Amino acid sequence: MGVIERLCKKFTVQKCVYWGNPVTDGKGGYTFDAPVELACRWEDKQELMEGYDGNRYSSQSKVMVLIDIDRGSYMHNSTLAALQTRATAENVNINNPREFSDVFIVIQFEKIPMVMKDNDFVRTAFLFNQG
Repeated sequence: MGVIERLCKKFTVQKCVYWGNPVTDGKGGYTFDAPVELACRWEDKQELMEGYDGNRYSSQSKVMVLIDIDRGSYMHNSTLAALQTRATAENVNINNPREFSDVFIVIQFEKIPMVMKDNDFVRTAFLFNQG
C-alpha cells in the first residue's frame, strides 16, 4: 500500500453498502454481486459532471473508497447489518439495490494516481440518487 492509499485509509472511517458488477439480465434490468460493506468517506456534495453514458448529471454525493468501483453499480450510506435489518422489516430483497428508495447509482468513478507513481491511487465515486 502506497503513501496516498495509507492516507486515504485514515480518512475512510465511515461504512457504506456496495452492490458491484452490474450485469444486464436480458429483461431490461440488472443483476449485481451480493452487497458488501466498504470503508468510505461519504460527502453529500453536489457537483455538475458528465456521466459514463455521456449525459450531464448533478452528482449528489462524493464517496472516497479504497477499491475500484464499477460505474452503474449502487451504494447506500449505512452499514450492511442496518440494511439487512431494514430489508427484513420492509420485506425487500437485499440483493437488489433498486428495491430501496434511498440508494445511489455510481455515475462516475475516478482513480487518480499519486504524482510520479503508478500504483498508489485516490479512488472517488460520484453518486446520483435513483430513488
